[in-house]
Amino acid sequence: MYKKCLAVLFCMAAVATVQAKPVPGIKGLPAFTGTPVADGPRLLHWPMDQSKTKPDLTDQSGDRLYDLHGRVSNCRDIDLILSTEGNYNMALGEYWQKEFLKKYAADIKSWYYTTSPPISFDQIKNTSMTIGNLDMACRPQLVVANKKTMAKLTAAGMLDGKPVAIKQTRGNVILVKKGNPKHIKSIWDLGRKDVRVVTP
Repeated sequence: MYKKCLAVLFCMAAVATVQAKPVPGIKGLPAFTGTPVADGPRLLHWPMDQSKTKPDLTDQSGDRLYDLHGRVSNCRDIDLILSTEGNYNMALGEYWQKEFLKKYAADIKSWYYTTSPPISFDQIKNTSMTIGNLDMACRPQLVVANKKTMAKLTAAGMLDGKPVAIKQTRGNVILVKKGNPKHIKSIWDLGRKDVRVVTP
């Protein structure tokens, strides 16, 4: 027992002695032994609106309107608020600027619309839509959504009049590049060696 205690005390003394020594300073920068990797979430390359004003705080590499703080609650001067269900970004991005606003330029000066996943029901019910630190406390005047969502809005008494059908789905479709350079006409063409298929 005496020998064990002596051995433990000797080890503790040795550790204390080693820890008491000063740590030598690092001379120069350490050498890289591998390839640096930037680890972060992949950002969607989402198209921006065509008309932009300055100053523009949008940072495509990080910020998502976190530097714009506020609440817009007086919506009387906003001529049109449109709530869309799902990804209408591509369609509205071009049509809104080139066709719609030009046709109704005299009546629509102030506007905004959403192209997010389905939020129309909550957006109307709560009279609010938030992005980053900006709260738009306004009720949409127009909604574009599928038949199921329209039925839900009608049942809740949120719509004036009956919904109007503007488009009918074709079910599953094949989306090809503009001009269809591979001349894809049917599902059988997807099996060709020169055709690459991408699905979500």
